[in-house]
Amino acid sequence: MSRSKLVKLQYQSLAHLWDLLSEKLSRLRSAMAIESDISTKFQLEQQMQAVEVELNMIGQELEDLEVQHKLEAEKENHKIGDEQVVVETNFQRETSINVFCSYSGKDSIFYKSLTAHLSILKRQGIISAWHDRDIDVSSDWRKEISEQLKQSQVFLFLVSSDYLASDYSYTREMSYALQKHNVNEITVVPIIVRPVDWSDAPFRNLQVLPRNGRPITQWENRDEAFVEIAKTIRQIVEQPKTKRVVKATDFQDFNFTLSEKKYLLHQVFKESGVPTITFVEPANFYRLKMALAHPGRGVVIEGPSGIGKTTALKEALRQLKTSGYDNKITILSARFPDHVEKLRSLDTWQEGIIAIDDFHFLERNLGNHLVNRLKYFADQESSQKIVIVGIPHTRTQLIDVGYDVATRIEIVSMGKTSDIFVEEMIEKGELALNIRFSRKAEIVSTSNGSLNIAQMLCAKLAARENVMETEGRLKTLHCYLEAEIEETKKIMDLKYGEFIRFFSLLNGRKNYHCINLLLELARSEEGYLPFAHTKKTHPHLLLVIEEFITHNHVEKLEKEYPKYKQFIFYNKYELALVIDDPQLIFYLQQTSQSQLRKAIGMSEYNTRNKVFISYSHIDSELLKRLQTYLKPLEKRGLVDRWDDTRIKTGMKWRDEIKKALDAAKIAILLVSSNFLASDFILENELPPLLKAAEEEGALIFSIILDPCKSAFSLSELEKFQTLNPPNKPLSGMEQHEQGEMFDKLLTDIIEALSLEP
Repeated sequence: MSRSKLVKLQYQSLAHLWDLLSEKLSRLRSAMAIESDISTKFQLEQQMQAVEVELNMIGQELEDLEVQHKLEAEKENHKIGDEQVVVETNFQRETSINVFCSYSGKDSIFYKSLTAHLSILKRQGIISAWHDRDIDVSSDWRKEISEQLKQSQVFLFLVSSDYLASDYSYTREMSYALQKHNVNEITVVPIIVRPVDWSDAPFRNLQVLPRNGRPITQWENRDEAFVEIAKTIRQIVEQPKTKRVVKATDFQDFNFTLSEKKYLLHQVFKESGVPTITFVEPANFYRLKMALAHPGRGVVIEGPSGIGKTTALKEALRQLKTSGYDNKITILSARFPDHVEKLRSLDTWQEGIIAIDDFHFLERNLGNHLVNRLKYFADQESSQKIVIVGIPHTRTQLIDVGYDVATRIEIVSMGKTSDIFVEEMIEKGELALNIRFSRKAEIVSTSNGSLNIAQMLCAKLAARENVMETEGRLKTLHCYLEAEIEETKKIMDLKYGEFIRFFSLLNGRKNYHCINLLLELARSEEGYLPFAHTKKTHPHLLLVIEEFITHNHVEKLEKEYPKYKQFIFYNKYELALVIDDPQLIFYLQQTSQSQLRKAIGMSEYNTRNKVFISYSHIDSELLKRLQTYLKPLEKRGLVDRWDDTRIKTGMKWRDEIKKALDAAKIAILLVSSNFLASDFILENELPPLLKAAEEEGALIFSIILDPCKSAFSLSELEKFQTLNPPNKPLSGMEQHEQGEMFDKLLTDIIEALSLEP
C-alpha cells in the first residue's frame, strides 16, 4: 500500500474517533444543562474539559495528517508521471453525498442546530449540504434550486405547520423529491420539528425522525433529538460506503484497526463478572473514592441491581491502590453461606477494609452486629473499616439499628445509569473491538439504565455477526435487535418461568393482580416498589397490595418457592419489594401481561381491556386523528381500540357495539354539540359506559371538540374530568396545542392501563 493511502486510512480512523468524542461532548453538555446537583455538575464539567482537550489534540493530528498526505501524494504523482491516475491530494471523498435541506424560514433555528450536528459529516467529506439560503442574490433562484435538487441524493425537510403551509417548499420541493424517491433516485427523510397533523400528508408512509415522530420541541433535551437524527443520517449516507470512500482492494494488503491491542469479545462485553475495558465512572465516582480513603468511616453504596455498584467499588479500590493506598481489602457476599460464616467470625480475623456485598441478605442479628462494628471503627478512625453494598434504601436498614449510625457513614447512592454513561460504555467496547453498532441508540433505550443489560445485548449482537475478537478493520453491525431480544426471552423463560408462576398465583388462578404488581415493580424507577407510596400513586394496585400484606404472601412464597430470593427481596420493615436480578427487569419489560398469563398457564378470563371511542359521525375527521395517535399502542398490542369503523358489512352492528361496550376499560368521548344531540349515543352508548365507570372502574376520558359548555353542564358527563376544559374546546386551539393534548391523552391511557410507554 502506498504511503498516501496509509496516511489517508489513519486520517479516517482519527476522524471516526473525533466523531465519537464530538457526540460524547454533546451528550455531556446536554446533561450539564439539566443537572441540578453541584457535585455531579462538577464532575460533568471535568469530563467535558478532558474531552475538549482530546478533541484539540486529535484536531491538530488531523491537520498534520492532511499536510502529510498532500506531500506524499505530490511525491507519488511526481514519480509516476502520466503513466497512472494521479493520486488525490486531499481527503475529500471521491463522491460526497449531496444533501438538500428544505425548511420554512420560521424554522431556521432548527436548521442551524441540525447543521451543527452534521458538521462532522461535512468535515469528513461524507456529505455536502445545501439549502435555498445559499443562493447568491444575483442568481436565478428557481433555476438554482431546481439544479441542486437534481444533484441531491438525500432530501431532508423540517416538518412544521409553517412548512406544510408553504406553497413553494411543500408543493414544489417536497413533491419533486417524493417523485424521485418513488423511483429510487433520492432518499427522502422527514424531520418533525413542531407538532402538526401530518397523518394525511404525502410522506405519511415514510420513516420519520426523531423516533416515533415525536416533534423536536417536545423533547426535554433537544440535543438528544438532534444526536439521534445525525446518527440516522450517517447510517443512511454510509450505506454504500465501500463505493464512496476507498476501493475494497485498498484494504487487501493492510489490516487497519482503531484498537492497538487485540481483545476477545468476552473480555470486552461481559455478561457476568466485573467489566474492565468498558468501565465508565459513574457521576459520583470521586465521592466513592474519597469515602473509601477516609480512615475508619463506614461507607454505604446503595442502588438498584445491575447498575455496576460492585464494579465501581472494585475499580475505586484499584485506583486507590495504584495511588499508594495499601490497606488490605476483602470483598465478601452475603449470598454465599461460606462468606456469611466468615462474617460471623469477623472479630477474630479482620484486617483493613471488609466490603459486604448484598448486605440485605444477612439475618438481622448478624447485620446489627456488623453495623455496631462499623460504628466502632468510625469513632476510632481506624485503619479497619466496613463497606456495605446493597439495594436502594439500604441506609434505612442501618439506621434502624441506631440513629447515630447516620453520622458515622458516607452514603453513595447510585441510581439508574443515565443513557449518556450507557452509551459511553458501548462506545468503549466499539473502539476495543473496532466495530460500530448501527442501532446503538436503540440498544441504549432497551437497556433502560442497566449496564448489565447493555453488556449482555452488545455481547449477543456482536456474536450473532461473528465478532469474536477485535476486527482487522472497522465493521458495522446491523443489529438484529428484535430477533436477539426474542431469543434471549426464550432462554429467560426457563430461568424465570417457575418464579413468575408461583408469584402470579399467590392470589388465585383466575386473579391477575399479582402479575400487575410484578410488572409495576419492573417499571419502577429503581426496581424498588414501596407499598405505601404505590397505593397513593397507583390506586388500581391498592387492593392487591393490601391483600399481599394482610395474607402474608411472602411467607406463602417462602414455603412454596424459597428460591424466590434469587430474584426479588421483600423489605418487611419498609414494606417494599425490590428486584434483585437486573435481567428479570429486562424480561418483564419485554413481556406483556397476556404473554405472562399464557406462559404460566393461567386461565383466561373476561376482562375489560378495550378502548372504546364514542363520537358523532359528523366529527369523523377528529376520529381519524385520534386513531393515528392510538396506532403506536395498537401496533405493540398494548390496547385494543374499538370504534364503529370496525363494523364490517354483514355484521350485526348493535351486537358488535354491545360486545365492545361490555369489554371497555376506557371510553374516549369526542364531545361536541352534535355528540350531545345524538339520541343513539345518549340512549345506547353512554348508559352502559357510565354504569361501568361507577360499578367496575371503567374510565371516562372526554375531549371537548367545539363550544358546548351549556349542554355539557346539563349532561351526566359533567361529573367526570375532561381532558380539556369545556371553555377551551379543541376548535379554538392551535395545531400544536391540539397535538400536545392528544399526546397527553396517550400518557393518561398508558398510566390507566399500567402499560410500558
